[in-house]
Amino acid sequence: MSGKSYKERVLDECVSLRFYRDVIGEFVGTMLLVAVQASLPGWTAYGLGGVIQVALGMGFVLFFLVTVLGDKGGANLNPAVTIALTICGRTTLYRATLYIVAQAIGGITGAALVSALTPDAYQGSLAATVLHEDITIAQGIFIEAWITFMLVFAVFGATAPYAGTNIGKAGGPLSIGLALTVGIMIAFASTGGSMNPARTLGPAVITGIWTDHWVYWVGPIFGGCMATLVYYIVCVEYASEEDDEDEQDTQQVASYPIGKDQFPKDQYVKEQFPKEQFVKEQFVKEQYPAKDVEQQAPKGEQWGKGEATKF
Repeated sequence: MSGKSYKERVLDECVSLRFYRDVIGEFVGTMLLVAVQASLPGWTAYGLGGVIQVALGMGFVLFFLVTVLGDKGGANLNPAVTIALTICGRTTLYRATLYIVAQAIGGITGAALVSALTPDAYQGSLAATVLHEDITIAQGIFIEAWITFMLVFAVFGATAPYAGTNIGKAGGPLSIGLALTVGIMIAFASTGGSMNPARTLGPAVITGIWTDHWVYWVGPIFGGCMATLVYYIVCVEYASEEDDEDEQDTQQVASYPIGKDQFPKDQYVKEQFPKEQFVKEQFVKEQYPAKDVEQQAPKGEQWGKGEATKF
């Protein structure tokens, strides 16, 4: 995060063309995400729309979208993720508001696109999410909170400043996609495995299925907030301790009395060791001409490629 104040960040966003491109990216990404989701369950007569296909399909499309859009505007594509990033200070309230509006419109547009392109007989419910008849409201909320917790936890871990050193460039988007896949597999039969209010909103607007709709806002947002709290208590503190240890190690190395048989870095050599004690290539050339290095080198010293290898 930059050193600018919160107010300066908001003012910069208000006048930044790039920021509004990020908002458009949230709309496009959420539209594609919901369009894929809405198109998967309808063709059940052809053996499509089962839990494995839906889970893998959504995991792959999220992986692809985060890979493409992640460096542009963060690729939140989910109000629960945006709110989680807002309460920890990574996202401004102004950005979060426009992102959530863009995500909601994108979700509705994606469901409408599939509805327009799919024959009525194969539309089904456009993947509208409803609770299983044996699942209570409280159970539905906590199931959605649980699986969204895993998704948002993966988002934080994959976007941490030090994450790239452990998982590589593609590892972050892949871990987020896998978290979505696992969440859908867990809750496909009980709640539909939404984890995303915008994903539930789109099909609900187009099909008119609003049964227990609020559950799919409360559950994911609550789960995202809990993931933020746990991540910043556990992982951020751990990362800070590692940084402190690295800094202490660096200071210890810098102050360690290096022996004559070790070759420290140039700056440390210049500060701590005179030329006569630690001979470098230029000093060798000055004291011992190349044509008679072997003859003029003092007894007990061996010279090779302009560096003292033994004193």
